[in-house]
Amino acid sequence: MLAYNEVVPASRQSDVYSRKVIPRDQGWRTLVSSFEAFAANSSTGSVHVNGHDLINSYTLVYDMCMQGHDYAHYLYHRVDPLISGWLTNDVLRRHHYGPILARFSLVINEFNAARKYLSTVFKYLDKFHVVRESLLTISGLCLSSFYTSVFNDIGGDAVAACLSESELFRKGILTEKSVRRSNNVPFLSNIANLLVEFDQREASDSSIYESLLETPLLLAAQNQYSPQFVKDLLIGAGTLSYLQRVSFILSAEKSFASQWLQPRTIERLDQFLQKVLLVDVFTFVLGNEEGFKFMLNSQQQDGLSIAYQLYHQHPTCLENLAMVYQNNITEMKRQVQPKSPDYIPQLIELYATETSMIRSLFQDSIRFHRALHHGLEQVLDVSADSAQLLSKHLDNILSTSSSPVRDEDLSPVVALIYCLHREKEVFALHYRLALAVRLLSRRYQSDFSDRLVVSKLQRIFGSGFTHKMEVMISDIFKDAPLTTTSSSIEFTARILTNGAWPPSINADKALVIPASILPGLTAIELQYSRITTGRRLSWLHSASTCTLIGRCFQGQPQIELSSLQALILLLFNTNDAILISDLPGLTGASVQSIKRALRLMCTGKYLIISKDPVQGYSSTDKLSVNERFVTNERSIRIPFFVDASTNDRDLTKSIAVIKEDRKHVVEACIVRVVKHAKSIAIGDLIDSVNTKMAAYPYSDGISIKALVEDLVIREYLYRDRNNPELFHYNNE
Repeated sequence: MLAYNEVVPASRQSDVYSRKVIPRDQGWRTLVSSFEAFAANSSTGSVHVNGHDLINSYTLVYDMCMQGHDYAHYLYHRVDPLISGWLTNDVLRRHHYGPILARFSLVINEFNAARKYLSTVFKYLDKFHVVRESLLTISGLCLSSFYTSVFNDIGGDAVAACLSESELFRKGILTEKSVRRSNNVPFLSNIANLLVEFDQREASDSSIYESLLETPLLLAAQNQYSPQFVKDLLIGAGTLSYLQRVSFILSAEKSFASQWLQPRTIERLDQFLQKVLLVDVFTFVLGNEEGFKFMLNSQQQDGLSIAYQLYHQHPTCLENLAMVYQNNITEMKRQVQPKSPDYIPQLIELYATETSMIRSLFQDSIRFHRALHHGLEQVLDVSADSAQLLSKHLDNILSTSSSPVRDEDLSPVVALIYCLHREKEVFALHYRLALAVRLLSRRYQSDFSDRLVVSKLQRIFGSGFTHKMEVMISDIFKDAPLTTTSSSIEFTARILTNGAWPPSINADKALVIPASILPGLTAIELQYSRITTGRRLSWLHSASTCTLIGRCFQGQPQIELSSLQALILLLFNTNDAILISDLPGLTGASVQSIKRALRLMCTGKYLIISKDPVQGYSSTDKLSVNERFVTNERSIRIPFFVDASTNDRDLTKSIAVIKEDRKHVVEACIVRVVKHAKSIAIGDLIDSVNTKMAAYPYSDGISIKALVEDLVIREYLYRDRNNPELFHYNNE
């Protein structure tokens, strides 16, 4: 490539009136001599330009133009004969023999060098004379001369050679099944770029590049990739072989075209090939026995990857592939066993496997992720207890982990919870119960894991769904609980927000509190009244813990246990033995809670209470302190259980509330539809509501007709007098 810097005329600073007048013919002969010297040098293949001669030529043009407008006009109209004569009498004669592509490309290279030289020499003309007279630039003038002198002579043969070269390349990829490297690509590129320059010079509606090169190329491709060719290719290969062959053809065609054709031609050629080889035969390729579903079932990763790469640019085809994938996931509900203990682990493994496949084979397509989500929704609907089982599984992960849970361990479970969009409220009900038990029983390592789960659920379902969970976690991990000391007893109280915690944790409110504890509780209440106004404390003794000193045991260890367990132990300060039947009256706890508390002290690692008889459990069994209990630990912790369970009646009531809330959502949708339409028939109303509620499947099992009738009674809507199937919105 030639590179010329802006040339500054040597006489620009001299006095205009002291210049010597340069005759037009003499000046022109000097310019022609300089050009002929440059042309002779460039014909040898050298691109070196004598800078001194170039400056002198530019200065000569400048000085002649400064002598008057006639001189500039004279110089401009001499350029066309100069370049035309040089091309006809010199360049074409020297490049008369040889392959047409090679010699035409050499002609173009010499012409481009000469055009750049003349544009530099006559740059002053471009700046002033050409602009003033609205003429072609020197470069455009040279290009026009080239079109007339050269292209009309051998340009047609060169374009025909380009088409032949393209056909030869296509024949190689179809018959030899390999990419043939062409040494003529630089020549093809030169010719294509020249045709584009012709179009830019003409600035007309007709395109030389399109008519001479692009259209014949596309016609040749249509003739080659005819329906009969595609049919023969389909018959001679299976689905995977066909997709691999088409992938090779598309890649080879695009690679070859991108080396010399314009982007618009590459795009049109690729669109044609995609339509003929992929879109038009989509049903035959992926809908047969060896189609996409077969590749999914047989785990043909190469075929699945190629199918997605080829069809991901076609929305309709991609949608069909995603639906096949979704149906394939849905059919897996026959393989899972809802009653099996491994039901949730199986679903997690299924999700992890499918997600990995989507990322590796389907380029992490959001459409396939959505298809997996909808498919898992159908799988989870197999079991009515899916929400409860997922809640239990998530709680086990958070309870049994000895270190903060990793994000990758929670993501599959949270993804399955997201698929519970229909039963998300049921999941929230069970998970809040499990969270309450875990927090109050101190079966956690830190608040990090619980807050991580809540943040993930919040991103999916919104802050309203997780608000109570966040409050529960914040209540437990507050930095400043209330503390006081009374009668050498230290008290620490944490304030729980009443509306956030499940109501079922308030069981056993009537626990009999020892008199020595009451002053401390009163002190806590006074302390709380000083920092708040209008609030009242309600003690949750069933969820509290105590630390006692076992003076009757060797080593007098400190024993941490629940308040109910502590009440039972304190009874032995005044009683050597107690019947189990007496404990409900002495402690105020329920029989079930007492049984659970005793089991944790009469069995297991720390046997601090003896039961007679040892085997079984009966209200007539006698309890006493196990004075033979020995431990080397200074502090022991008796496992305890916080009763936050709910019975079937409470669960049924909660689910009824959830369904009532869903009914209000559907009612609001009905009112919005009728208000927008002003008047609507019942059939159209049902279709519109079902469409709008498709993403929020709260309308399952709810009769829209019954809701419409109820809204008519409540005067949100009214029925048309003449047509009972037509409803109107009540504006009054």
